[in-house]
Order: sequence, then C-alpha cells, then structure tokens
Amino acid sequence: HTLTVTLDMTFTIEKLCWDQIFLERLDEASNPERNAEIAAVVMSSNGLAHVCLITSHMTLTKQRIDVNIPKKRAGSSNHSKAVKKFFDAIYRSILQYIDFHKIKCVIIASPGYVKDDFWKFFLEEAVRREDRPFILNKSKFILTRASSGHKHALQEVFEDASIQSKLADTRFSQEVQILNKFMRMIDINPDKAYYGYSHVNQANEEM
Repeated sequence: HTLTVTLDMTFTIEKLCWDQIFLERLDEASNPERNAEIAAVVMSSNGLAHVCLITSHMTLTKQRIDVNIPKKRAGSSNHSKAVKKFFDAIYRSILQYIDFHKIKCVIIASPGYVKDDFWKFFLEEAVRREDRPFILNKSKFILTRASSGHKHALQEVFEDASIQSKLADTRFSQEVQILNKFMRMIDINPDKAYYGYSHVNQANEEM
C-alpha cells in the first residue's frame, strides 16, 4: 500500500505484530541524527558549502553556507577577507553540528585546493581558539576531491574506492557493501530472486 506523507502531517500506523527491524527503522527515521557516523563538508571557491550528517539511509543538511567571494584584485584585500569569512563560517558550523563522540570520520571535499586551504585555516584556528574537540579528533578528518560545493557532489565522493576503504568500519559503508553484494548476486543468478515467505526460505537455503 502507498501513503503520501507530507511535512508536519500527523498519522498513526497500526499492526498486530511489529518486526524488530521495522521498529529500528522507525526509531532511526524519528531520530536520524542519532545514528549518523559520518559527517561531510563540500565546498567550492565561489563561497558555497554544505555541512551534512550521513546516516545509512539519508543525507541530512545541517547548514548551507553561501558567502559572496569577489575576484582577486591588485591592491585589494576584499578577496582574502571574504575567504576567511567563508572558512570561519564552515569552522563554526562544524563545531556546532558535529558530535565527535558519535562521528567516526569527517569528509572535507572540494574542487582544486579549496579543501587544503581550509584545512590549513582549520588547524591554525583550532590551536588559536583552543578548541580541544578539533585538536583531539583531527585524525578523523579525510580530505578528498569533489566537483562542487553542492550536496549532490557527495555521491561521487562516496563512489571513490579510496574513500570507501576509509569508511569500512561505519554502518553506512557496511550496508552499501551488503547491497552491492546482493545486486551482484542477482545479476549473476537471477533465479535466486524469490518472493513470499516460502520462497524467501528457499532462497536462504540456497545462499
């Protein structure tokens, strides 16, 4: 059955028996941030960035940052001031939204050298401000390439084999690997696709 659920809509679902898996999924959907093990920041040189939390089933945008960065001009410091303002906004957003007790890794991604310039700023600021959560957890940060500062650029980040290997111990990565394994099995042997209780039992016996 299909039910269209809109934002802020109140509804009730009743079943005689709830499977534990579905109860866990409902709990996660109600508290999505609680199960996030990965944080990601995509940024670009034009002043656009997205700070996100990644769960097994969704990408949660915690903050969209958009700072106007003028072009470099001889004798003007407007460009460098705008870049510093942009980096500072990202820094504060990470400090506000990322709980390092839960997050196993933080991906910093961008085109070109923007991520590297930000990382240098980040380390210097963490020491200057004495932000211990950053200093103690800097090993959790991973720098990589992304095509833009838009959220959809995260898809290509997670398709990178080197990033997948670094996320191997996260729930997100483990579920992706299981799904990929399942899809490969269906491609190789489509006869293992069964539907219904008895068919699923038969498929399980043939695994």
